[in-house]
Amino acid sequence: MPLGSLSQPRVAAPGPATCPDCASASLTRLSVTGSGVPAVFLSCHDCERSGWYAADDGRALDRESVLGSGT
Repeated sequence: MPLGSLSQPRVAAPGPATCPDCASASLTRLSVTGSGVPAVFLSCHDCERSGWYAADDGRALDRESVLGSGT
């Protein structure tokens, strides 16, 4: 069975298929379960844009929604 990687996961993660800024498909995807909602962190290899997206429907999230306020 082939192994996945950070940039080539075996299972598709939610969020945009291409970078919202430069349209590159070269994205790193990390599934995150923090103190907030389950999410996917995306980072573009070409323009370095990054962002958080909800794991259930792919909507854009802010950092605090995923990681909590830290207090």
